[in-house]
Amino acid sequence: MSTRTTAGKIDALVEEMAGIEELAREIQANDESDVSGPIGQLDRKYRTWYASALTVLPEDLMERFRFEYDGDLFRNRIKNFLKGPRDLSMVYPKLDEETVKTLDASPWQYPFNDVFRGPFTSQKQILLEAYARHGFSSTMLEGLQLLEETTRRLPISFSILGQEIQRRAGISIEDEYDVQRILHAFAVLLFEEVEDEDPTPKKAGASSRLDFLLRQERIAVETKMVRKNLTIRRLRGDLAEDIIYFRAHPDAGSLFIFVYDPTRKITNATGFERDLNSDSDDFPVRVVVAS
Repeated sequence: MSTRTTAGKIDALVEEMAGIEELAREIQANDESDVSGPIGQLDRKYRTWYASALTVLPEDLMERFRFEYDGDLFRNRIKNFLKGPRDLSMVYPKLDEETVKTLDASPWQYPFNDVFRGPFTSQKQILLEAYARHGFSSTMLEGLQLLEETTRRLPISFSILGQEIQRRAGISIEDEYDVQRILHAFAVLLFEEVEDEDPTPKKAGASSRLDFLLRQERIAVETKMVRKNLTIRRLRGDLAEDIIYFRAHPDAGSLFIFVYDPTRKITNATGFERDLNSDSDDFPVRVVVAS
C-alpha cells in the first residue's frame, strides 16, 4: 500500500467522524422514546469505521486506539456507549437538585461527552498521528487540531465579552478585524511564536495578507466574518483565491481559516468547510465555520 493511498484513507476516515459523532450526540439529546433506529445506525456506522481504521494504523498505535473503544473495568469507553446509549444512571435519581447542578450530573449511565465524544476525539488524534507519518509534521497537525477545537467554541467567548459588567459596556464584534484580534490574543496563549500579519509574496501581480503566522507549526491563519452584503458565493471565491496566495508564503506549510458567521448566513456549514478543506501532501487547509 502506498503512502499516498494510506494518507487518503486516513483523511476519509477523519472526515467521516463528524457525522458519526453527531449521530451519537442526537441519540441522547433526542427526547423521543423510540430511538432504536438511530442506535442501530450508529452501531453499524461506528463498527464499520472502526474496522477500516484498524487497517491503516501502524502496530504501535493500535493498542491506544483499541483502548478508546474497549476501555477496562474502571473506565467506560465507546463500547459501553454503543451497548447502552439510553441506559439511565442509577445514581442520578438519588441526587438532589442542587447536587445535580453543582456536579453537572448526567441522567445517563454512559454520558455522550465522557464515554463517546472524549474517546472518539482521542481516536481522531491517533489517526492524525498516523497521518503525520505520511508527509506532515505532527507539530503542524496538532496545531491545526488545536485551532479547530478552540475556534469552534470562540463564539461563546464573544458572547461573554459582549456582556455588560458593573455598568461597563461589553465588547462588541463589529467586523473581521475584531475577530482577528481576539483569535490572535487566544493564539499567543496556545502557541510560542505568533507573528503579526504579513503580506504574502506577490503572485500574478497581486498580494494578500495573512492575519498571523504560527512560525514553529508553519500555519498561516486567516479570519473572515460573514457580513450582510457578502454573498456566500463571493466568500467562497475569496477564500479559494486566498489559498492560492498563501501557498506562496515561504514560512507557511499549511493554512487555517476561521469564518465567523453570527447570523448563520451559511446554511450548510459542514458542506462549506468540506469544499475548502484539503489534506494535500504539500499544503493542508482547514476551515472552521462557527456562529
